[in-house]
Formats: sequence, C-alpha cells, structure tokens
Amino acid sequence: MNSWADKLNAHIEQANLLLQKGNRNGAAIDMVKASELLFIEAKNTTDSKTKKKMVLQASQLLETSLLLRGEIKTKQQSSNQQNSHKTKISNQPKHTENLQSAKNENEDEKTIFSRGSTLTFADVAGLSEVKETLMQRVVLPFRFPDKLAKYGLKSGGGMLFYGPPGTGKTLLARAVAGELGLPFYLIKSSEILSQYYGQSTKNLAELFEQARNESNGACIFFDEIDSIAKKRTDETHGATLQVLTQLLQELDGVSGRSEKLVFLAATNTPWTLDEAILRPPRFCEKCYVPLPDEPARLAMFEIGLKNCPVDSDLDVNNLIAESDGLSGAEIINICERAKLIPFTEAIQTGVDRPVNANDFKKATQNQKPSVNKELLKKYNNW
Repeated sequence: MNSWADKLNAHIEQANLLLQKGNRNGAAIDMVKASELLFIEAKNTTDSKTKKKMVLQASQLLETSLLLRGEIKTKQQSSNQQNSHKTKISNQPKHTENLQSAKNENEDEKTIFSRGSTLTFADVAGLSEVKETLMQRVVLPFRFPDKLAKYGLKSGGGMLFYGPPGTGKTLLARAVAGELGLPFYLIKSSEILSQYYGQSTKNLAELFEQARNESNGACIFFDEIDSIAKKRTDETHGATLQVLTQLLQELDGVSGRSEKLVFLAATNTPWTLDEAILRPPRFCEKCYVPLPDEPARLAMFEIGLKNCPVDSDLDVNNLIAESDGLSGAEIINICERAKLIPFTEAIQTGVDRPVNANDFKKATQNQKPSVNKELLKKYNNW
C-alpha cells in the first residue's frame, strides 16, 4: 500500500466482504480503522472543504461500525430515546461529537441532478447516417408506441454511442432529447462517484428516481460510461462493483415499464466496458460515431466562421482537404484559434480585418489528429 487512500479503500473493501459473509463484528473493526485513517488525514489537511468532507465520511463510517456492533440503535429507535443517545455521544472523543453533528445536518440531503440544454438533429453538422439510425431506433419507437406494439415490437433498451473523442456524441444525445421533447440529464461520473461510503449507489438511485418523476418522461445520458461500468476483474474494488451492480439493477428495473425513459451513453473506449452493460435490455443498441466526412467538415467550418468577417482569399475547400482525419471538436478549435489572431491585432492596432488563409495556416501549424489509424481500426473491429 503506497498511500493512505489505498489503505482506506482496502479497509472498506474488506468490510464489504466480511458483511457478505455475515461477519458484522469484523466488518465493524475495518470500518473503525478506515475512520481513524480519515481522522488523521483530516487533521493534517489545510483545505477546509476537503477537511469537512473527510470528517463527514469518517463520521459515517464510525456510525456504521457502531450500528453493526449494536452499540447504537436505528434512527427511529434513536429518536425515541434521545437522552440516552446524547449520553453515549458525549462519551466519545470531541472530534467524533462534531462529526456526529455534521452527519445529522447532512443525512437527509438528496442529490439533485440538473437538466441540460437540448438540440435537434438540424443543429448537428453532418452525421446523416448516424441521425437516420437514431431516428429509426430511438425517436420513432418513442413517438409511436401504438404502432410499435401493432408490429410486435418492444420498446426499451438503451443506445450506446462509441467512437473517437470529439466527434459529437454528446451533441447527438442532446439532439435525441430535443427531438423527443424530453428533459435531458447529462450525467458525468463526477456526479455519481463519491468518496463517501455507499453514497455512489445512493446517487444512482436518486438519479433514476428523479427521472421517473418527470411527468412526460426523460432522457438520461451517461457521458464516458466506461468510468462507472468497466469490465470486472479480480482486482476490481468492492465500491466499484457496487456502483456497476446498482446501475445494472436500475436499468433492468425500468425496462418493460410504462415510464417514458430513454437511456443513452457514450464512450471512447467501448472495449473496456463490462459485458453485462451491453446485454439486452440495457445498452444493447450500438451506434458508431465516426470522424466527420467532407460534408460534415464543411458544415463545421461554416459553424466556426459564422458571424465572422472572412477574407476573399480564404478557400474553404482547402480547409476541408487539410482537415481530413480531424474531429469536429478539433476543427472548431482551429477556427477559434484562427479568429483570435485578427482579434488580437484589432485590440493592439485599432484596425479590424477579416480572417484570412494565413490565420488558418498559423492556427493549424501544431495541430495533429488525435486519432491514429490503429485506433480507427480498433473501432472498426469492435
């Protein structure tokens, strides 16, 4: 073990294993050890926000250990016997008293997931084949459930976008939500994963509960889903397994119900995903999002130069040819860098001028494609 965090995770994983075997006392001992590690690190931490988080997690672990040993009662029993509970807490070290207070203040808080903005397919440059696939497999089945049933087809199941980074997977997800007129939940791993014991699985449960409460349905999009759904190995942490298991259960629990929920996910490394996440009715539908072709690159340059003065010497056809192999995000970035050159000159000299070919030449000098042929072949083989 090289760090205190490794030791912390080891104690928590050992506690989970012991709990599965019914050894409550052994699990409690490991939780106490994990709590002690957090107390020590919190004491040595100067950042107040980090210290508070460590203190709260240590409190949660300590309380769980006491519950396992039967030294404190459940919340309902505790509320009926407040005096005896307070006496027990007062006999604990002073820092534990403060932790218990912090725990009580936060125990009823729920994670609220915000809605993201939506688009339509018309807002997404190129990718005509991908949009046609999404219309056929996702949009139309959702719009016409009666027709779907008439032909013996079933709704449900998720769509996985995979392909090189920067090809517009998130834009497509926003567009699907916009085409369906649904609230859009863009979920990143940072919103789900937590250092607190059991909080990650709780966050997932609360996400699905919030989505189910949407009156007209919702579209949930897991960006970089590989961060919470990697292949299981003998070295996979217990906490990671819990998150994956919770995700699989939530996806299975919704399939076949009348709730209007659409599930989308994206990954740049589909070969790292756990096989279970790709089985029906989870993310069994797959959609490859490739690098932009010539029409798509033209549309992206037009978007990048929209509302910007352009010199007559700028040949967009040359830009299209020279950008072969670049992602959409890289093309937009080149446009931004090119526009910054005359902008900076205008600030310095007070003279405005249009963007010209030389600006793009400078903007693309050090630009190399982030996706090589070997990686593209790997996508094709998958």
